[in-house]
Amino acid sequence: MNLPVILVVDDEPANLALLRSILGGDYSLVYARNGADTIAAVLKHRPALVLLDIGLPDISGYDLCPQLRQIDPT
Repeated sequence: MNLPVILVVDDEPANLALLRSILGGDYSLVYARNGADTIAAVLKHRPALVLLDIGLPDISGYDLCPQLRQIDPT
């Protein structure tokens, strides 16, 4: 059975652990800790949903959103 993929983007280990404990049983989780890794993960895994932290070390989540929208979903 293929579980839907959720990309969790956060630089705080505690937040990643919490989301893993809540969602891990029902979804296939992929993690990124900065903007560059987020773009790479979206291209590689094509997640159904991206949970995006606003305060990342290299870019604001607000600034990352338009970049994610430009990625072809196919």
